[in-house]
Parts: sequence; structure tokens; C-alpha cells
Amino acid sequence: MSESQDIKPELLDFCGKIVEDIEQEMDEQEREVQFLFDELNPENFKYSNKQFLDEGGMKTIYRVKDSSSKRSVAFAELKKKKINPANILSFYNEARITALLEHPNIVPIYEIGHNKDIPYFTMKEIHGSTLGNVLKRIKRHPEESCEKYSLNSLLNIYLKVCDAISFAHSRKILHLDLKPDNIHVGEFGEVLVIDWGLAKNLDSDPLIKHATSITSEIDVENTLDGYVKGTIGYMAPEQARGENADKDERTDVYALGAILYSILTLDSPYTNQLGVDKSLAMIASGQYKAINEDKYPAALCAVIKKAMAREPEKRYQKVSELTHDLQLYLGGFATKAQEANYTELFKLFIKRNKLAASLLSTFFIILFVTSIAFIVSLKKKEVEARESEKKAIANELIAKENEQKALRLFNNLKQATEEKSKLEKISTPLTLRLYHAKVHDRKFEDTLPVLNKIYRDDIEDGMYWYFRARSYMGECNFDEAFKNFKKALQSKYINSVKWKINKTLSHLEKHKKKLEYKPETVLFLASKLKNYESELVAHMFFTVTNKMIKNPSKKIEFIRKALIITNPGIEDLNINAKWTDKGLDLDLSDNPDLQNISILTRLPLHKLHLKNCNAIQNFTWLKRSKLEHIDLSGIGSKYFRIHVHLDNLKTIYMRDVFFRYQWLSGSEVETVDLRGAVVDLAALRIRDIKYLNLCSTHTNSFTKIVDFPELKKLIIAADRRVSKTQRDHFKKNNIEVIRCDCKNKSCEL
Repeated sequence: MSESQDIKPELLDFCGKIVEDIEQEMDEQEREVQFLFDELNPENFKYSNKQFLDEGGMKTIYRVKDSSSKRSVAFAELKKKKINPANILSFYNEARITALLEHPNIVPIYEIGHNKDIPYFTMKEIHGSTLGNVLKRIKRHPEESCEKYSLNSLLNIYLKVCDAISFAHSRKILHLDLKPDNIHVGEFGEVLVIDWGLAKNLDSDPLIKHATSITSEIDVENTLDGYVKGTIGYMAPEQARGENADKDERTDVYALGAILYSILTLDSPYTNQLGVDKSLAMIASGQYKAINEDKYPAALCAVIKKAMAREPEKRYQKVSELTHDLQLYLGGFATKAQEANYTELFKLFIKRNKLAASLLSTFFIILFVTSIAFIVSLKKKEVEARESEKKAIANELIAKENEQKALRLFNNLKQATEEKSKLEKISTPLTLRLYHAKVHDRKFEDTLPVLNKIYRDDIEDGMYWYFRARSYMGECNFDEAFKNFKKALQSKYINSVKWKINKTLSHLEKHKKKLEYKPETVLFLASKLKNYESELVAHMFFTVTNKMIKNPSKKIEFIRKALIITNPGIEDLNINAKWTDKGLDLDLSDNPDLQNISILTRLPLHKLHLKNCNAIQNFTWLKRSKLEHIDLSGIGSKYFRIHVHLDNLKTIYMRDVFFRYQWLSGSEVETVDLRGAVVDLAALRIRDIKYLNLCSTHTNSFTKIVDFPELKKLIIAADRRVSKTQRDHFKKNNIEVIRCDCKNKSCEL
């Protein structure tokens, strides 16, 4: 359509006929308006506190206070300068059509009426912004908006709009003015379709025919309201041509396609810079701006093309068909509009099943690599086979000889399996040795499984049943322990331990009814068995601290009681303990009468302080402990020797100790404090020390200080003589040397 195009005579005749029709319609409209005013006449006007919210070409929107419900509502009022019968009917038509559409995504109408002959209706007050403003904000600030408004989130908003329009169509109502500015997005996910001013009820609206142009100057940014109705950029070609009789559901489908165009490109399908006539001519011909399909998803481009087809027959025939295609896209499937080939379908399948495709490709890569490796292996084996073939003749005689040996061994084995007693003499002693090894290594929980591997009810060796009874008792299963002790007494080879069995059984029989699976029982039995079954007592302590008691404070109280019971002469015990993320920090310092520390077996110790605990002789209870810090300062003045290896040990305090032999060691020890000790550095078996305190330390082997390659910091007495060789060694290896003159004061690393 061109601005310079001449007006045809037929159009003038048509316009004259329209003027006559309009005059006749105006009389009918005035009568209908009067009927509406009478019908909607309110007795008392209940709205107050008007606050301006927005306005359009026909109406003004206020926020008002509803005196009945005491809530704020949106109050739409026809502008005074727009009051005429046609506009009043249009205004009430919008209100009533919107009121008919009760849907979560359509703004609800509360009341329709008039106040002093000015029509109004009230509706839900909407908070948030329009989709149009959202798209503008995304276009201006894409980085800030991408998190909240991703393409998928916008498509979910769009699907709610489609649901609302599909519902309206099911009620035979067309919107006819769909655009981003008529879609409201709330602050909490609400999506509402608003402004049903141009809506058409297919069951009641008269058909407006033969309108082909606009006769007045119109703002292209706003809704066109005349015989050509809609918004430039979002109206369908048949709307632009004024073919009102042809408007149906597919007209709204076109507008939905245009909205999807804006969501995808953040732009309008048609330019608004050409003027009304030229813009309408472009819309009527369906010449919207092309989409760069390399930039956007092909499936969505295909949906837009189908929805915005020039001929209604080529569009989606219902909104539900458009919605279905969008749901296919969001689910990772090809849309019907896309008409995808097998290659595209395969790509979408891969995209939907990324994990499976990744695993499948990995499988084929592994299969390929394995095949290559197999071929290389075959070739290698072929070469080896040729070499083996040369040796086959020489090895044939050896093979025959080995065959004869194997036959003899088989016959011997067969004979051995047939002789039950001989087999028992082999298996039982080996199992008992393995039991001893587990106990020695403090792996108490493994003793019963080891013994059960050869379990038979007719084993004659009484030591087997004795060890089995000890294991059950260590697990605090006193009933099974009692049965196995009885079984041991009825078997052979128990002379050396018979007195222990009888003594233990006497305690079990005497208190059998009171023996329960609880810590107090273990403490009672420990007081009876401590002098002749120390390892069994340690096993029971291990069971209590690891399985019975879960509460940290109760566990510490049990440790205190166990130490008092197993150490005669101690009535009160100096003990400080706390649990950390790394384990138990236990301080037993200054307990000179403390001897038995079997309760510490396999405790989750992190730090242990045994300062001035001179009576302790047996440190093997610390075996397999995960100690990182141990303080053994002042622990006796005799030769000091501990055969315990602690793999996690990092810090050792051995102040005021005299030793010359291999002593407590650890593979990760970094810090050793030997202040005031008498030590032979040649006997110090820890070579990874980083921090060493030798202040006031007595040693005749200071020259061995160069044998510690990881040393970083060294504290020595101020009067300690250091040779030039040693000084050069310290300087070369960046060793920090601190000279301390505080002979009677603490020197800390």
C-alpha cells in the first residue's frame, strides 16, 4: 500500500454506505447504553482514595480502596472525553468478556458499573511489569537479566499465555490485540493476559466486513482501534487488510507467533518507522523481518514461521498445536513445524541423552584401543610362540618329569584329605598362630572371623575353643563366651591355660544373671581379669569405646573409670580430654602411679600427653593408633626404649628423658622436642625431622646433626659449640638456628 495511491471511486461509495450504517448504529447504541446504565446503577459508590496507575487511549487505571472488602483493587474508568455510545459499549464489552474468562492467566474482573454516568470496572491489582518491558530490559542489560530471564524461563511464561488464549478460544472468544505489552509478568511468577478491549465473541459479535483502510492518523506504537483493529507489529495480515469477517483463532495464533519472535530476537517482527500505510501494507503481505537462523535454535525459528504464515490455512490451526510444538522443543524433541531429517533427529537424541551418548562413545573408544592392544598382543604372542616352539623339544622331557611330580603330589594331597586328623593338625595350629598375630597387632575385630574359618564342632584342640571364648567375651557376648569356655574344658591341650579358664568361668557363673551388654559389666569383669587376661580386657575396652558408647562425654567418663580400675592404688586420676574434628585429645600427665594404659587400645587418639607418668612400662597398647602428637616428657630416668611404630605421628615431646637405643618413631614425624634429655643422635631413627629442639640437651654425637636432610629449624643452647662444617651445612640448607640461653625456661618450637 503506497501513500501516493489514488482513492478509487468504489471505495468512496463504500465509505458513504458505512457512514449511513454508523448513524443508524449510533441510535441503537444510545438505547443499549441507557439500558446498561439502568442495569448497572449502584446504590452507593464504595470506592475511594484514587491513585493513578496507568492510562491508555480509552481508559484510565487507578488504585482504589474497596470499602466492602477493605482491599486495594484496580479501577478502570472510561475517559470523559471518550464518552460516547460506541466507546461505552466497547468498554463494557471488554469488561464482560474478561469477566467470562475465569483462568489463572487472565486478569479477574471483580465488578462492572458506572458512577455519575461514567462507566467503570474493577479488577485485580497487578504488580510487576509487562513482558514488553522485560524484553526491553534484557536487550539493554543482557548480562544482568540472563540469570533471571533465560530463554527457557521466557518460554515457560509464553506457554502460560498460550494456555490463557487456548482457554479463551474454548469459550469462542478472540483477543485480537495480543502483544508483549498486554502480557503482565508478576513478581512471584504470575503471568496474566490483560487488555481485552478488542476481544471478539464469535457467538455474538456482528461480522464487520469490507474494511480496507484507516481513515484517520494513528499512533503506530499504540493499539489501532477502528475497522482495522490490532497493533502494528503483532496484528495478523487479515487484520491489516481489514478482513474482520475472516478473523478466527488463527488470527491470535499469528500474534502468538509474533510474540515468540520478540522473545527470541528481542525485536518486533515489523519496523515502525515507515508510517501506518506502508507498515500495514507490509503486514498484509506477511513481509516481516527475517530471522538469522544461524543465531537462534532452528526448531523455534520453524515454529515462528508456521505460526506467522501469511495464509491462515498454513498456520497452526489451534493454539494447542503451537503449545505442543513448544513443549516438544523444551523436552529436547524435534517440533512438527521443523520437519527434521534423520540427522537433526539424531542430534536431538544425543542432546537429550548426553550421559548415555558419552558412555557409548567412551565404550567405542575403549573398544578401539582394546582392539589395537589385542592385535599388538597377538603379534607379540606370535613372536613368543615361535621362540617357544624352538624350546618345546628341550622342555618336553622336563614337562614329562613335572607331570610325574604333579601326579605324585596329587596322590599325596588325596591321601591327606582322606586323613581328617592329619589335616586338623595342620590347619588348627596355623589358625591359632594367625589369631595370635591379630591380637598382637591389636586387630581384635578380626580374631573371631579368623577362628570361624575352620569352625567344626568336633575340633579337639582345646586352645581353639579357649581363643574362641576370648573373642566372644572381647565382643561382650558373654553367653557364647561361657559356652566356648565349657567346650575348652572338655577338649585336649589346655593344661597351660586351664587355671585361667576356671577362674574366668567362676566369675561368669557367679554373676551370670547380672551379666548384661553394658559398660558397667565390662568394668566389673575388667577388675577381675586385669591381672591375668590383659589382652582380653583391652579387647572388651575396644568394644565398649567403639560400639557401645556413642556419646563423647560418656566415653571419656568410661575411660576414666577403666584407668582407675586397671591401675591399683589410683583413687583419683588427673585427666583432661576433649573431642575435636581430628579425634580425642587426652591429657594424663602427672599420674606417677599410672601403669596400665590398655584402655587406649585403638582409641581415635589425636593427641596424648603422658608427661611424668613414670610407671608406664608397656607402650604396645598404642599400636595401630592414629596419634599425631605425643608428649612423653619426664617419663623416667632409665634407658628409654619403645618398640611401637606410629605411622601418623608428627610431633614428639621427650623432654628430660634418658635414652640411647631405638625408640618411639613414626614415618611422618616433623617436630621433635628433646629439651633437657640425654640422647644419642646416632640412635635417633627419624630422618625426616623438620623442627628439632636440643636446648639443654646432653649429647656426645652433635656432629650427627648433618644426617637430618629435611631439617628446617634447630634450637640449641647458647653455649653449644658449632663447627665450621656444621655452620656451612646450616647455611647451605637454609636451616634456621636459634640459640637459647634460658637454661631453666621452656623453649618452644
